[in-house]
Amino acid sequence: MHYFWYSVFIPAMRHIPETQPPYRCVLHGSFRKHMDELKRVHAVFTAAGIEVLTPTSFEIACEVNGFAQLRENKKAYFCG
Repeated sequence: MHYFWYSVFIPAMRHIPETQPPYRCVLHGSFRKHMDELKRVHAVFTAAGIEVLTPTSFEIACEVNGFAQLRENKKAYFCG
């Protein structure tokens, strides 16, 4: 069985402009092990109107100590 985590930020007691999605989330987990699942969750959340703050892309820059570093991650600039 594969496990990965996601976070959903729920705005508390404030008006949300109609142009802003009512929910935002950050997907995190093992991109090396669960890339396909994370991509599927990203697509499902986006289709449901949930704004995924990060990752915005799934391009792997390198692996460091067995962990995939996405290009958009600031740590990825230290790859190589």
